[in-house]
Amino acid sequence: MKRIDYLFAALLILFSAGHGFLGTLAADGWNSSASVWSFSGSVAAWLVAAINILRTGRPHDKGVAVIALAGSLSWIGLMAWLAVVAHMISDVRIWLFVGTAAGLVGFSIRTLRGRA
Repeated sequence: MKRIDYLFAALLILFSAGHGFLGTLAADGWNSSASVWSFSGSVAAWLVAAINILRTGRPHDKGVAVIALAGSLSWIGLMAWLAVVAHMISDVRIWLFVGTAAGLVGFSIRTLRGRA
């Protein structure tokens, strides 16, 4: 199960790198304020992934698990908000992010229940 947990965090990193480097910077370049805002989403996702990786290595640390849970739930909320306001409900990229974060939510809850 630990490998699957790491896999979800790695996928979040990978998807965010694709969004940040291939999507945002390749499309808009470095000199756009929209690029800065968009790339900040990638950085936020990397931080959510990082705290989840930390949680995976500290199965008895409930504080880290709570922070990881909050971060993953926040990422799901942000992606749902983006899907609505950007009219991207049917965009598979949104749902890849949501599904990955949902997996991390499940593993965070598992850690909080002492089953990690």
